[in-house]
Amino acid sequence: MLRASVRLIGRPVQRTVAFTSFVLAAVSGYYGLESSGSSGTWLRVIGAMAALVLTGSLLEATTIDRIRKLRREITGLRTQMDHEREEHERQMATYTRSIARIADREKFLYNEEVHLTVEIGRDAAEDRITERRTTTPRPFLSHRTLGLIVPTGQNKVHKVHDLDLTWNCVDRAVNMDVLPIVEVSGKTKILLIFYPGLGETFEWILSYRPKGLWDPLRENGSDYLAWDGRAPHGVNERYISRFSVSFIFPEEHFRVGVLGNRGVGSDPERLPTGQWKIDWTDPHPTAFRYTWDIVTSRPTGGGG
Repeated sequence: MLRASVRLIGRPVQRTVAFTSFVLAAVSGYYGLESSGSSGTWLRVIGAMAALVLTGSLLEATTIDRIRKLRREITGLRTQMDHEREEHERQMATYTRSIARIADREKFLYNEEVHLTVEIGRDAAEDRITERRTTTPRPFLSHRTLGLIVPTGQNKVHKVHDLDLTWNCVDRAVNMDVLPIVEVSGKTKILLIFYPGLGETFEWILSYRPKGLWDPLRENGSDYLAWDGRAPHGVNERYISRFSVSFIFPEEHFRVGVLGNRGVGSDPERLPTGQWKIDWTDPHPTAFRYTWDIVTSRPTGGGG
């Protein structure tokens, strides 16, 4: 409001200054030419100064008009860019949903052996999941989807680029693109594209850091993990021929335990690093939602 008032007041003043300068320059110039001596000199000086003020006023007016025009153009471009960005985001969301639906409705084009290493860190930054898979295409595999293990109770979106995801193929040179297709609270899913496509068994490792996955375990001494071995399209199709999990606990714990709703677990084992390890396996894996209850405890004073 204040700026608008200043502009409204400034325009008449600017016009008045310009007009006065023009008249003063013209009169002073005329009489300066007609007069001689010091009075004529002073009139010519005044006329020159008035001409300079007039020129400055005209340049200022031209510059201000140009700036206003540029501002209008910039505002229009920003509005256009906002609309184009919104349209781009809408199209990308549509493409992502479509890719996810197409991939989820496909039957499994492979059989697989899966081994998970679940590292429970001393803090959130040390939590890590490593998935080692031996995949046999049937008969050919160019892409697949994969749901990642991420925290589910934080009301937080875990984006793929925040998980420090790495991968490598163990026994051959295979290129792979990783595309996020689902990134919502408690669920992160990726699309893996292999090129060239694969027609023979290959072993590969995927590792990532779902930071804070085991915060409840560190705070309360108990937590659970769920992993779904069922097909996303709802068909109870068995595609895993061997399934095992290694749970790694920090060395500071003196009691650790894992209880699964299926399969068998080993007794806790001390590793050379001082960490604890419990191996779990299902001798006959099937299309099933696996869950494990996990407990830990630390020494509480007095040594031992």
